[in-house]
Amino acid sequence: MPQVWTGKEDIQAITKTAPSSSQKLLYAMEAIRLDDEVDNIEKTLSLALLDSKGGASTNKSLTSLDPLASCIWYEVPPTKALITPVWCKSLWEAV
Repeated sequence: MPQVWTGKEDIQAITKTAPSSSQKLLYAMEAIRLDDEVDNIEKTLSLALLDSKGGASTNKSLTSLDPLASCIWYEVPPTKALITPVWCKSLWEAV
């Protein structure tokens, strides 16, 4: 559906919620979840991509570990993973 801007939109609110909405979409797309298995991937993505206060996404020191530097999700079997952590980071940085 085409978006029509009327001038009544709260651009600041849209800009503020866009990163978390994008992260949630990335989480939904990264693995097949047909059962009730629990994983920490949403939290990992949030900390790595959105947490600017903790320094996870900016000003990384050389000694800190990047949770998205892996080729596998430890909580998800490789047969159910659609997007690897490295790909998630690459897609996030591409935008």
